[in-house]
Amino acid sequence: MHYYLSQHPAVYMPPVKELHFFGRDLDPELVYPVPADADAYLAFFAPAGSRRGIGETSPFYLYSRTAPGEIADFSPDARIVIMLRNPVDLMYSWFCGGRFSSAFIPAHRQLASFEAAVAGDLKPHGEVSSPDGPPRSRGRVPQSYRDLAAYAQHVKRYLDAFGRARIHVVWFDELTSAPGPVFQRICRFLEVDPGFIPDFAPRNQSRHARVRTLVRFLIRPPPLARHLARALVPASVRPAIRSVFWRLAVTHPPPLDPAVRCRVLPQFADDILKLQTLLDRDLSHWLRCDEAARNVPAS
Repeated sequence: MHYYLSQHPAVYMPPVKELHFFGRDLDPELVYPVPADADAYLAFFAPAGSRRGIGETSPFYLYSRTAPGEIADFSPDARIVIMLRNPVDLMYSWFCGGRFSSAFIPAHRQLASFEAAVAGDLKPHGEVSSPDGPPRSRGRVPQSYRDLAAYAQHVKRYLDAFGRARIHVVWFDELTSAPGPVFQRICRFLEVDPGFIPDFAPRNQSRHARVRTLVRFLIRPPPLARHLARALVPASVRPAIRSVFWRLAVTHPPPLDPAVRCRVLPQFADDILKLQTLLDRDLSHWLRCDEAARNVPAS
């Protein structure tokens, strides 16, 4: 959605995503370095000019207990767009992302199984939470895969801070099946031209390391290999060669085992029902464990 909105002539989204300037309680290990102060944060929006819609994309704001109040204090008239997907699919997508990053980030150890990640006290980036850990890791959010999927409490904080009229919820399955109407509704919510049609090419799809050694090499090549490539391979053909090796090294994650889905889903039924009541939205399809509900891609 960041990519789609950034194409709109009346909207400015900074090229850098996930600024996470708000949210004092967010785990610093889960986010990129944040702007040091308000001036540094506002500098990201300096090129916006007179565009009507100015915003940024920071997913972990949803999980912060302090971000809603901080944003409201900073910009009382802000409009909040929240994207939600089936909680099991969200957790599985994060699990696949963690397994992929473990190929080249040693701290992101490879998890044994998706069920183990959901059942255990495991942070979404693969590390075990511990009450005896360093002070900066205690009390930070999100705490676990379960916290990622417990939408009702997180959405309620934004409704309390901004009111229903300033919150627009986007449903991921609707976006993937009919991006045009979803995008038009967001534009109307932001009061920009809903007639603009962006390039709806898929973005940020989940990946699976088919050859972990090759993934590690492509993302973090040894200095000698980088030097030899620059010396021996013309710059004009390097992207094509890299693309070939990338296709050999990476594929789409395997679909979630239907039996695993059916075992995990009931654990989140209560929260789904709370969210359904909170947003007055029928979410019965999230509670199904039939064939139609199972075949959801990880990306």
